[in-house]
Amino acid sequence: MEHWYKNPLVIATAGAAVGLLGNIVVAYLNAATSAEADQRKACYDMVHQAIGEDEDKSRTNLRFLQEVGLLSRCGELHLESTLSGSSSAIPVQPPVPAAAPASQATTPSGAQPDGMTVFHGCGMEGDSTLASVRAFNALKNRYATPVPASFDANATLAALLQPGPDATRWDSDHAATLEGWAVKIAEGAVDSADCHALDSAYRPTEIYLAQTPSADDPERVLALVTPRLRAIMAASKVDWSTSALTKAFLNKRVRLDGWLLFDAPHAATGRNTPSSNDHRTALTRATAWELAPVTSIEAAPPASPSPGSDGG
Repeated sequence: MEHWYKNPLVIATAGAAVGLLGNIVVAYLNAATSAEADQRKACYDMVHQAIGEDEDKSRTNLRFLQEVGLLSRCGELHLESTLSGSSSAIPVQPPVPAAAPASQATTPSGAQPDGMTVFHGCGMEGDSTLASVRAFNALKNRYATPVPASFDANATLAALLQPGPDATRWDSDHAATLEGWAVKIAEGAVDSADCHALDSAYRPTEIYLAQTPSADDPERVLALVTPRLRAIMAASKVDWSTSALTKAFLNKRVRLDGWLLFDAPHAATGRNTPSSNDHRTALTRATAWELAPVTSIEAAPPASPSPGSDGG
């Protein structure tokens, strides 16, 4: 049986309906039978070219790609920044996998949690009506523990703090281990990812990491303990409430594991995405890349002495 993406009607319809998008679709189809990495890049290129400065045209192009079945093949995409009028500031993220279903999600102890796709009446995509935000929320609400192969060994705290445009420096389908000082721990804001819950038990905990205890705001990286992970840990008799985490880890060195996530809606608060900042938004972090959600928290050993130090 001929594959759907080789159907001449799809290509012909693409060219007739969207004009130049036909060439983009053809490029994707040519790469669709290649290795997975090439297909993922083709997806990224296709969607990136479909989006421009004109919001209405961008939505029309994306709607067409969805109707012919190509957009769904590319997985969940972060389109919030481009569809909100800042496409020149932040590139579209490459495709990332959707959140794992409950049958594949595991706690740190290896148990399989139940009932987490809908948590406290809130689904994985939250309560936003915007497709791009719902896709972002689904990533933020992931609760599967990353396997060793998921970790990007290059995504260290020092690497995330490196200056320069970094919207495509990392991937949201990878996890990371960050080690540094927990210079601030606070209750997260009311957000669509948690269906605008007012109860602090169903809102995230923000942990700001830095390389030194006195680092300024633009030299910090944000990590989020999400309500789902907090509930999973509570089932194992581990308290990840904001108050407990503050008591245990504030102003101490910690080691965090979790999923990488580019927070495009808050990119203006990051030092590394200055083109999205209108100079009225305060810089509260070094990068829009976060560790969200955090899947493991533990005390970290003292920092190694710098070269030339006697260690005293």
